[in-house]
Amino acid sequence: MSMLCAAAPAWGQATEEPGEAPADDEQAARESFDRAVELTKENRWKEACPHFERSHELRPTGGTRLRLADCYEHTDRLIEARVLYREIIASAASETVPERVIIARERLSKIDRLLEQKGKAPTPPAPPTTTKPPAPPDPEPQPTDEGLSPIPGAVLLAVGGAGLVVGAILGGLALGQEKSVRDSCTNGVCPIEKENGADAAKAKALGADICFGIGGAVAITGLVLLILSVTGSSSDEVSATPEGMVVRF
Repeated sequence: MSMLCAAAPAWGQATEEPGEAPADDEQAARESFDRAVELTKENRWKEACPHFERSHELRPTGGTRLRLADCYEHTDRLIEARVLYREIIASAASETVPERVIIARERLSKIDRLLEQKGKAPTPPAPPTTTKPPAPPDPEPQPTDEGLSPIPGAVLLAVGGAGLVVGAILGGLALGQEKSVRDSCTNGVCPIEKENGADAAKAKALGADICFGIGGAVAITGLVLLILSVTGSSSDEVSATPEGMVVRF
């Protein structure tokens, strides 16, 4: 690493302020740092890295960070070296020795190329999350089976019942008129003036039959729907037939 000798002040700790580190830590950090530097001069990088790590832990400075990153780079710990170089670049505004930032940028670029060649291209950091992810939508309400309403059945039953009542009235009138015509007939011969009464009786009888038929069908339908609404049964379980109503359980 040619820049190690060319920019010696940028690598060392001489320009760092002592900060708030206790005197004992300050001395231990300096001893570990000096020992690590001596080992690097002998090309014993693996032995030097733990001493740089201890020095940086006791008194972290831009110099210890740079030397530790350099040691990681020499021992092929490129990912760890890359992290430290990025930290130096990120704190460029507060760095007391600008040459360290320049060195870190050059080394970071070199490491990125090496990682790319090895197929270990660094993953770019994820963009910061500025907004909360949207809340999941509320589940759609599921339809509930509340069964049939008794109102339609009751209405149809009432209408059918009314039809049956009208049919009964028309039937009674038809029977009365028919009896009146029949009483005026002698030996099966009826007066001509009674023909209109006979026709009216037939019309009322026909109306009674229609009312009975329609009213009965509507009443049965209403009764079926009413039973369904009360029992909660389905239309497949209750059915009306000419013989009556069939309920299957």
